Amino acid sequence: MPDRFLAAHPECGLAASGLSVSGNETLTWNLALGYMLSTDLFESSYGGGLDSDWLELVGAFQEHVLARYADEVVTDFFNLEDDVTQTSFETYTVVANWDKVNAYSVGEHTLPPLGLLATSGDGSLTAGVFVGYNGVALSAGDHYLIEDRGATEIVVHQPLGADTSLTLERLPGWGPNDPIKAYAFSATDQVIGSVPVAVTARGLSFVYQRQLAGRSVAYYKVLKPSDVFLPLILRGF
Repeated sequence: MPDRFLAAHPECGLAASGLSVSGNETLTWNLALGYMLSTDLFESSYGGGLDSDWLELVGAFQEHVLARYADEVVTDFFNLEDDVTQTSFETYTVVANWDKVNAYSVGEHTLPPLGLLATSGDGSLTAGVFVGYNGVALSAGDHYLIEDRGATEIVVHQPLGADTSLTLERLPGWGPNDPIKAYAFSATDQVIGSVPVAVTARGLSFVYQRQLAGRSVAYYKVLKPSDVFLPLILRGF
């Protein structure tokens, strides 16, 4: 028999149990326990449907976060506070704020009530539900962010949440005077355009806009153009 399996709730997708009221709670539960995500394609009194904003969120968090530790076993589970838990997988850690009223700070990040922080041991992935990121407050409301740090670029997804100024740490080798660019991409991986990147005391800052040039933005790539063959970046123009 296989020594690992994928866990999923048969009746607990993100459209179940009153998504419009407690979507964060279901999302946090699944990520904290390593359960796969699902949602209803047909709209019901619980939410769901092809027009639901949560459909994009489920796809993004399943593909870019949960899929990475789906086959990992839980190695530890304990309370950081009365209403805050930490789940350790083999190479990933998830901090969950179960408090329904109060925010909770984890290092440089602030989680809203029922928010979460998922990180990889090598620092390449930071994801979750935030109201503050890298020590800087985000715009009003909850922000569902996925930051994937590679060798030459940072990819950021925000499948749900308002436009916000976002501060990121520079990659190793990026100097304070390097020309860093942020390119917006569509869901079909076509370049939509670029937005300005400012160098701050904390790193790099740009405004994550979910619409640019009249098109929906699926994610941004933050990079130093000299590190990448520019025609590869611009092939979508």
